[in-house]
Amino acid sequence: MAEEENDAIYWRTDIRAWWPRYDHKPEKCYEFVAHGLGAIDAARRWLRKSRAAVQAGGHAGYWPRKLAGIFDHVYTFEPEPALFACLERNCREPNVSAYMCGLGAKFGQVSFRSHVSAGSWRVDPEGEHTIEVRPIDSLHLEHCDALFLDIEGYEVEALKGAAQTIKVCRPLILVELLPRSKESIEQHLLALNYRQVARYGRDGIYLPK
Repeated sequence: MAEEENDAIYWRTDIRAWWPRYDHKPEKCYEFVAHGLGAIDAARRWLRKSRAAVQAGGHAGYWPRKLAGIFDHVYTFEPEPALFACLERNCREPNVSAYMCGLGAKFGQVSFRSHVSAGSWRVDPEGEHTIEVRPIDSLHLEHCDALFLDIEGYEVEALKGAAQTIKVCRPLILVELLPRSKESIEQHLLALNYRQVARYGRDGIYLPK
C-alpha cells in the first residue's frame, strides 16, 4: 500500500482504509462516519424498491460502499479531491458510479471552504476553493428510489437540481438537518408534498405523502 501514498492521502492500518492527511482528528472523524452509517439501516425499512440511489457527499467511500450492497446501482458525489481519491480506493464496488463534483441546482461553479476535519468542507461564498456542481436531473435516471444527501447545508440546492427526478420517481429522501439549514430543507420538502417518517441522529427520512 505504501507505494501508492502521496502528499494528500495515506493508508491507515487501524481502520484499514485510505484517509486524507489533512484531517486533524482522523479517529474521531472515522467514528462519526461509522456511526452515521446506521442512518442507512434506519432508512432501509421505508424503501419500496432498491434499483438506484443517489448519494452525496461520498466522503471516504463508506456510504456508497454500504449502499452498493442494497441498491442495484449507486451514484455518489464528492468534490473534495483528497476525499475523492480515498473514495475511489476504499469503494471499488462495480455498481458504484463516482463523480468528483458537488450537487447543485444547475451546472456551474461555486466557492468551497476548507476545514481541518474531513467531510466538513462546505459551499461558502467566501470559500478559498472552487468546485464544479451539477444537478441530479442531469443523470437522466429512469429509476431513482432514494436520495441520501449530507452536504453541509447545501441540500436545498441539490434538491432543486433534482426537481424532475423527484417529480417522476418520488424517491425516499434522507437529508442531514443542520441548524443552519433545517428550516429551509423542511419547507422545501413540504412544498414537494413530502413528510418526515423517521429520524436518525441529525438525519431526517422523508417520503412522499
